[in-house]
Amino acid sequence: MPDDLQFPSARDARVREALGFMSVRLKGTLHLDDLAERVRLGRRQLFRLFRRDVGITPLEVLRAMRMARARQLLKTSRLSVKEVAAECGFQDVSHFVRDFTKLHRASPAQFRNHTHSEAGESRTLAASRP
Repeated sequence: MPDDLQFPSARDARVREALGFMSVRLKGTLHLDDLAERVRLGRRQLFRLFRRDVGITPLEVLRAMRMARARQLLKTSRLSVKEVAAECGFQDVSHFVRDFTKLHRASPAQFRNHTHSEAGESRTLAASRP
């Protein structure tokens, strides 16, 4: 699971298993029917357990995990926005940019530039201290 994303400890072992499976499958396509089958549940039961244990649906969790991974890549890599979108499982870069911008009130490029400028300021301040 991306470092900056935390979910409360799920009570149900099947939800925990699903969360783990989702976190290693961020890049690829993940069908909810496949996820439900993997944890031996029906799709509706999977949704109910997620709502109870995590507070949101599996789709919302997957979207949050992908966005957290995107933030991590934008902060730490030189991948293009298109490459970040692909690494995070988005099939369409414009869809990724729209969702990222809506969530963060900044485009991926703006987020990266702001993050990198803050990091540069921190390094400059640290270097100037006696």
